[in-house]
Amino acid sequence: PASPYSNPTGSAAIDSSKLDAVILSPTSESPQSPVRFVPSSIVISSDVDSTSNTAPSFNPIPSGGSNSNFSPIPSSPFASSPSNYVILTPSASGASPSQQHVTSLSINHVSTDPNDPSYLPPLKRCVEPTAKVILNNRDELQKSGIPLGLSVTPLINITKPVPCLRRTAVYCKNCNAFINKYCKTFFERNNTGQWVCSLCHHTNYNQAEYSDDSCLNFPEFKKKVVDFVDPLLQHNSHSLGNILNGENNQTRVQAYFFVIDLNLSYTDLVSLKSGIISALNSLGPLSKIGIVTFSNVVSVYQFNIHGVASSHIFSGNYSGTAAYKNMHSANENKTNYEAYLKQRFKEDFRQFLFPLKDCMTTIDQIFEALISSAGAKKTVEKKTPQPRCLGAAIEICLSLIEANNDSVNNNKTQTNVQGGGIVAFLTGIPNRGPGAIPDTNETATVAANRNKPEGRDNISGELQREGAIEYYKELGLKINVLNFRLDLFCCGLRNVFEVPVLQNLVLSNGGVIIMQKQFLNDIEKSSQNNDYPAPFNRTLELLLNRACGKNGEFSIQCSNGVSFTHIIGPAIKARDVGDKDSIKNAQYSAQETVEEGKPHRFRLGIVSGRVNVSVFYGLSEETLPGDEIVFQFVVKYTNWQNNYLIRVITHKTRIVPTFDLFISRLNPYLCSVLMAKKTVLFARKQSTSSDEILEDIDRSLMKILKNFKVDKSNPHSPAPVSNPIVNTNPTNTTTNNSFVVPLNVDSIAKYLYLLKRSPLLSPLLQHPDDVDCIRCLFLHSSFEESLNILCPFVFVLQDFKNTDFNALKVVSPEDMVMQSKTMIVMDTYFDVYLWCGKESVGRLEGMEENGFELWRKYIRSVTRFRVPQPYLMVFNEGSSMARNLQCRMIPSHKDAYQQQIRSLPQLAELDQVEYNALMKKFHKTDEPSFLQFITQLIRQVS
Repeated sequence: PASPYSNPTGSAAIDSSKLDAVILSPTSESPQSPVRFVPSSIVISSDVDSTSNTAPSFNPIPSGGSNSNFSPIPSSPFASSPSNYVILTPSASGASPSQQHVTSLSINHVSTDPNDPSYLPPLKRCVEPTAKVILNNRDELQKSGIPLGLSVTPLINITKPVPCLRRTAVYCKNCNAFINKYCKTFFERNNTGQWVCSLCHHTNYNQAEYSDDSCLNFPEFKKKVVDFVDPLLQHNSHSLGNILNGENNQTRVQAYFFVIDLNLSYTDLVSLKSGIISALNSLGPLSKIGIVTFSNVVSVYQFNIHGVASSHIFSGNYSGTAAYKNMHSANENKTNYEAYLKQRFKEDFRQFLFPLKDCMTTIDQIFEALISSAGAKKTVEKKTPQPRCLGAAIEICLSLIEANNDSVNNNKTQTNVQGGGIVAFLTGIPNRGPGAIPDTNETATVAANRNKPEGRDNISGELQREGAIEYYKELGLKINVLNFRLDLFCCGLRNVFEVPVLQNLVLSNGGVIIMQKQFLNDIEKSSQNNDYPAPFNRTLELLLNRACGKNGEFSIQCSNGVSFTHIIGPAIKARDVGDKDSIKNAQYSAQETVEEGKPHRFRLGIVSGRVNVSVFYGLSEETLPGDEIVFQFVVKYTNWQNNYLIRVITHKTRIVPTFDLFISRLNPYLCSVLMAKKTVLFARKQSTSSDEILEDIDRSLMKILKNFKVDKSNPHSPAPVSNPIVNTNPTNTTTNNSFVVPLNVDSIAKYLYLLKRSPLLSPLLQHPDDVDCIRCLFLHSSFEESLNILCPFVFVLQDFKNTDFNALKVVSPEDMVMQSKTMIVMDTYFDVYLWCGKESVGRLEGMEENGFELWRKYIRSVTRFRVPQPYLMVFNEGSSMARNLQCRMIPSHKDAYQQQIRSLPQLAELDQVEYNALMKKFHKTDEPSFLQFITQLIRQVS
């Protein structure tokens, strides 16, 4: 894939005549041949201003020429549009009544200012398919093993402005699909407004909305993506006035809680204070702030005494949730704790939830008190586990939110909290009060004493873990109903957290768990550059500003003959999304039957531009009628200005009769991502060994490779080529053991090979907490982010004094690039490694004093929209950290010299002595290279 470290303007094209051996697009002799996996050497020939605030674009898909099957994500300047929610009403003069319903600009879901924390680089399209066509043969599709699916990022800003229509949306009376550009229209027939639905082919009549054929110029018949703001569906007349007049007078008030574990160390609390203060500066002055700490009790800090840190203490042993009550007897929960908290905060909740503009001084005093208390603690490690009542602390935050909402409903206050976020910081397993999880070490000790009388406690430990899972599920759904999200930072380098259990607390409301090993590493501590904050500070800032709405509903629908099989994303299945009781009882893997042709509805865990949903589908009939199938994705939500919005996205896929046409229009990158997501989800849900998961990947690839075996007896079998990707027949004679593997299918094999070696399937030495955290982030990541996680971006620095970033050479992640005279940058998405060869260390030290700082600043600029922010790690060749980089590389040193040259043409510049010295660096291992891996699979298929 092309590098994300590319020109933000994209104005200068790459001159292919100046490159060594670059495959950027198919040749003119084979216009239908797919794009090669990785260009061997790409020179970024455009200028990048390292001091500019403009964000570089992210382009993980190889750039294609005029014959390319897939157009790349554009690197053109970001489309300019207003930074606030403004709808322009057209002038009534000279416009027909129907035309007055069309607005000229779209409602932005996130800020368009690159310096704003809520900004996201726009994409060219909201929907990416695995193939631009679909084969009209169910049995052959199932036999091929190639996945059918789409990656949907419904609320991301796209490069072309989305039209916004301030009128009621028209939908089919049979299947409820919205009218779109693929519907057949007959408006000229007696002005009846007749049209035929593109999904169910039902005939509808809407004479009032579409009186004549001039309505065909309306945006819904021209654009794939359309926003609707129906004045009849707005929540109140004040909001309706904003819609009609293009005004936005309603105050945007959100609440943010910081839930802090008192077991944090002194240095961590100092860094935490810096990060929270920095993140608060990005919020609006009217935002409500709450601070809660916990250990064995819960402390809720009040802000009504200016400049004084004071708190109210609550027990950490009780809960008001049904899951907790079912696990404990009435004697343990003597009072109705939920009613107690509700009554406790009924009148004085305002002192615990204060506007930001009035409490900054008090916040500073609170952290000074926490830091002073941490400094006075003994540093000797305690034998008894440190208490953490996380569940009780979060329940108290929710009680404060409900108390505020009840006050608004009773007209006692005019300040309505319209959602927000809870950010919790944890130092270990929650082991006190509701949601307590048995410590792994304690469980092991009890298991060792199973035969002893006291060993009976092991059974209660297992039940306690199951009860904690149910408790966190219920608590997470309650956070979702209140339109909040919870993000959890697991702090500490050697601590254990039981992340698989804690994920139930965040997944249902769109939150994330981040393994915060350290707040500042040595590189960040030594940096004096304030233009780009420390990774933790930036991550916290992005998390607080990432939501753009509440009460989100997502629905998917498609033509008859197609059925959805899997959906991966932050969605909660419920029969009636508007019913809170059904949401509480919703199951994560609900198998509810939905009538064919009707939409599948889900409640979104979070309404944000980052939301991505992966949709898998298949054919429910042997063959499909017609020439095309249509998919429609609809998002309904309320933004923070209290406007009810509907975004309609319609996608069409053409039907083809032959397998060759289907393969020629395949998108191998999305196929790889969807196969990887399904594998990772299966690995996370099932208690299957890693070896079985890896074998399942091999079986999936062999199933795909069988489609390209040469069969002499079959005239429709693929013809052998003189230079196949993997040549199992060196004589190039036509035999039944020859394979013709297209270039795009080779890309699928290479990405899945990298998946087997990635941290997602834990072949490395990793703690289960780290593995599960990375897996959940990958499952919810977008198409472009997923590619970066699967295949690290690697580029070589050859001119170390050059800080205009024009000499970056993107290379395939092969270990043969680790030459002593070079410096290598590897971007694994979660970390960025800077590897310095032995001969390059002196050059690095000889750079100008601010040379390295410019490189650090540049890397920060191109990764500043990621969550979490990556840490920059610098190490020399031969160090222990260098092995971490090498294990992510493909061991191509095991291949023959000609195959190495094919992957890395720059190796031809080495003489025999340099080449031999390079080969001696690598130790002998049993791990195969990619060519050895794919050759072995093909031999098994043969």
